[in-house]
Amino acid sequence: MKLSFYGAAGEVTGSNYLLKTTRANVVFDCGAFQGGKDSELKNMAPFLYDPRSVDAMVLTHAHLDHVGRLAKLVRDGFAGEIYATPPTIELAKLVMEDSAVIMSHEEMKFGDQPMFRAEDVAKAVEKFRPIKYNERTQIADGVEVNLVDAGHILGSASVEVWADGRKILFSGDIGNSGAPIINDPVKVEEADYVICESTYGGRTHEPAQEQKKFLDEVVDLSVARNGVLLIPSFALERSQQLLFNLHQLLEEKKIPDIPVFLDSPLAIKATEVFKKFPEYFDNETKSHLDHVQDFFDLPSLKLTRSVEESKKINTTPPPKIIIAGSGMMTGGRIKFHLREYLDQPTTMIFVVGYQADGTLGRRLLDGVKTVDLFGEKIKVKAQVKAKGAFSAHADEPQLISWLKGVKSPIKELFLTHGDPKARDLLEVAIGKNMQVEIEKPRFGQTVELE
Repeated sequence: MKLSFYGAAGEVTGSNYLLKTTRANVVFDCGAFQGGKDSELKNMAPFLYDPRSVDAMVLTHAHLDHVGRLAKLVRDGFAGEIYATPPTIELAKLVMEDSAVIMSHEEMKFGDQPMFRAEDVAKAVEKFRPIKYNERTQIADGVEVNLVDAGHILGSASVEVWADGRKILFSGDIGNSGAPIINDPVKVEEADYVICESTYGGRTHEPAQEQKKFLDEVVDLSVARNGVLLIPSFALERSQQLLFNLHQLLEEKKIPDIPVFLDSPLAIKATEVFKKFPEYFDNETKSHLDHVQDFFDLPSLKLTRSVEESKKINTTPPPKIIIAGSGMMTGGRIKFHLREYLDQPTTMIFVVGYQADGTLGRRLLDGVKTVDLFGEKIKVKAQVKAKGAFSAHADEPQLISWLKGVKSPIKELFLTHGDPKARDLLEVAIGKNMQVEIEKPRFGQTVELE
């Protein structure tokens, strides 16, 4: 049995693994690379395996770096079925459709060849097959899987795989324990081989339970300055958590009722998906449903679906809150708001998610003084704040705790989905806490699972 690493090996994005058993080939995740021109080139490059040879695929969750090349895989010949939880299927459909629209616009504007088209997305959606948590299922000849809650975003999963007399555990992305709406990650007690993410190696977040407190502080500070609070947010999970926390703060009368704009068509659609799956919420959130019909709704919330509605946000005087994509500030409507407000000292940018190397978000966090937006040089006078409590990823102690949940001896642990420094730091920390052989695979590497 062989395992190949075709993404998220030495970097965070582009998750894609191929497991070759004696009787089947199975792919786990097929994400887009993110972070600059090099990433775009990798997205367009041919797969390093023949998609026609793949019998089945498993999707851990619907973030772009896990689902962004799935329609391309289908376009290039994958004819099997795609297994995921019901919420993941619906969210992945939205993400892929959104990507197809963006690429279509870029093709018309710049002549860029799209990675895939809307018809490829439609073909991919037809191949989805839902699996609920804890439903062990045969997905290919001699290959069975079980999905357990990874606590990362709605419907996210870690994957237990049984094949050729061995058990393999793919972490997917492990969530930040204590975050609102979703359950904490489930630990798996047995595995021969483990593939584990390392996004926040070397980092310890503030407790996720502090999210509401931190949001209260930045809103109050922004209001006191009569400024604009810009929150670049991922459309899946982070936007919904922000609305949930803002709803609670307003209920408790801890913040004033100021205009809040959710300026992301994808986040608006994703919020509707969340409402369809309350059974996936954690107990705290379910208890809110007893007395609140819609905890994503706010008195002064404005959902801006069209470009025209988005442009009108600028006519609303501060103080105001704008939640917009993309989360790493590499595209989307947040860039237009940055062009408008980045050079104003009363503006606050509240970073609530991971910022990959090469992204505008990372450069702003690193303290860059000038940025180029739409051909304009914009001075950075806004205040930039970040809090790890809002991360959807487990930090280093949480990752080690999740790994220590595996009580059986692990033959080998593969660290993926992390920048080199984060992966190295996590390797050292694991070595201090566990006796296990650790491999840090490189892109394109194939290993034998004996």
